[in-house]
Amino acid sequence: MTHAVRPSACLRAAGSPPPASPWPALRRLRRVVGVACLAAIAGLACAAATEVPEADAATRMTKAERAVVKLINAERATRGLRKLRVRVTLNRAADRHSRDMLRRRYFGHRSANGGSVATRVARAGYIGRRCARWSVGETLARGSGLYATPEVVVRMLLKSKRHRAVLLSRRWRDIGVGRVRGTFRGRAATTLTTVDFGLRVAL
Repeated sequence: MTHAVRPSACLRAAGSPPPASPWPALRRLRRVVGVACLAAIAGLACAAATEVPEADAATRMTKAERAVVKLINAERATRGLRKLRVRVTLNRAADRHSRDMLRRRYFGHRSANGGSVATRVARAGYIGRRCARWSVGETLARGSGLYATPEVVVRMLLKSKRHRAVLLSRRWRDIGVGRVRGTFRGRAATTLTTVDFGLRVAL
């Protein structure tokens, strides 16, 4: 038995100058709009963490995760948009979120402990202290059987206006994917897919 992909999308943006800690600002200024969430957060610290080379980051992904990146970049290329680079820190954030959703049986951009996508990518090392500004976004999907394949997941995300806007945004430079499979809310062999997007501008 299969069930269809259920997508969700989220967007976070931030600018400079940074305060002592980003977490109080994240909690104060977060705002949710419908299924998609959008927040503009001024004055957060941002820095490029030490990253492994793009090629090495990609080899640490599963075949299906690499396929998601390839499909998204192929669609972006047809629109004249830049290819996104795989970042191990975004892979880490996406993988952790997918695993957390599976383990705690929820599906959403806000973690069970209340963390946002910005909080998660910061903790994974993507956001730090040496950037002028940063922006991150996220899409989620869940499905089984045919509906869990990278081709169908990306196709369904692109069919939604909100999710397509995230996947095809001109702002992004980086990408990370995390996919996990298991029993989710009583459904066996369900795959949860998290795709995180990012931009970091150095000081």
